[in-house]
Amino acid sequence: MTQLAELFQPLTIGRMRVANRIMLPGMSAGMMLDEKARPTPEMIAYLVERAESRPGLMAVGASAVVPPLSPERQPVALYEDGAIPALATMVDAVHRHDTRFGIQLWDGGTQAGRNVQLSPSGVPALAAAVGDQSLGAPAVKALSLDEIADVVRFFAEAAVRCEKAGFDFDAKARGIETHVIGDAADVVTEDGGTVLSTIAQAYDRARAI
Repeated sequence: MTQLAELFQPLTIGRMRVANRIMLPGMSAGMMLDEKARPTPEMIAYLVERAESRPGLMAVGASAVVPPLSPERQPVALYEDGAIPALATMVDAVHRHDTRFGIQLWDGGTQAGRNVQLSPSGVPALAAAVGDQSLGAPAVKALSLDEIADVVRFFAEAAVRCEKAGFDFDAKARGIETHVIGDAADVVTEDGGTVLSTIAQAYDRARAI
């Protein structure tokens, strides 16, 4: 193991000290949630069992920042304050094992697998939606500029809730590539700029929280 000695050494990322350089990345495994899409004791136990091996970093996979049009039990809800106590219980349980804990802020946009998918352009995703395929072809709702700004605000508000729950880092603010915010790159505003450029500063503020 001498060739991997550094793997087990602590490091500092910004102001965050990490016990070693091993990470269990954000995945959707173990998503045992209640009817309000909040972590259950079973989900917490699943994560604690993995934290017991003491990786330096762990993360929860894609977790929803945009309120759904109808109640959903998947994925983890980050869109309302009522979720904070259950999230905090989960974070505290993982922290007991000297593991830094993060979460992915996410909205699936045109790949969300819902009856109605959000898209700045109104163009459906080329990829198949991940979700209940029995729903059939989803309707694609084109967002206005104000609604796109709302999505950015949802990301920022979710980041605040995660901070209150005690998470150490945002594993990845998903939605910036092929999802809602990323889709905005091809939408031209009235002044000739792209939506992506108009929301860039607002998104930077969300990242700074």
